[in-house]
Amino acid sequence: RIVIGLPQYHLIKCYDDVQNIAVPLGRNITSLDEYISVCRGIFEGYKKFGAVAFKDQSAYTRKIEYSNPTRGEAEKVFNWFMADPRRSASYPDGVKPLDDFLFHEFMRMARDMNLPVQLHTGHMAGIRNDIVKTNAVHLTSVIEMHRDVKFDLFHANWPYDGELLFLAKNY
Repeated sequence: RIVIGLPQYHLIKCYDDVQNIAVPLGRNITSLDEYISVCRGIFEGYKKFGAVAFKDQSAYTRKIEYSNPTRGEAEKVFNWFMADPRRSASYPDGVKPLDDFLFHEFMRMARDMNLPVQLHTGHMAGIRNDIVKTNAVHLTSVIEMHRDVKFDLFHANWPYDGELLFLAKNY
């Protein structure tokens, strides 16, 4: 079954990342609002062709703890790298407000499109990855904020099974 992979859409850090996302719709992006609109259009297209969920495996590259930045904070990052195609924002400090803002926008889209969100937590494929960043307890504020979204926490959050039981019981 088709799932909509989210990391490439919210972990953007430069002009080319943004424009490459817009290629399927033949659009040139000039603002954060346009970018969000293009993402919604792509996601709706995926759903039309049978997508059954959103999927986020960001735990492989970042701590799955999402702050709640303002649109202004996110737009400042977006506008900074869009103003000069040679710029690239660094993670975490340079791009985190935008990454986190977009993640929340996509949770709202999941709610509006009535699609569950699969999140990789706990155990990861491969070796030498930092397991601490994958603990689902970091998602507590996301789950609390987006109460109308159905979440599927992958890998049972192992080895943090106690935290998973807490989240399941409370949410």
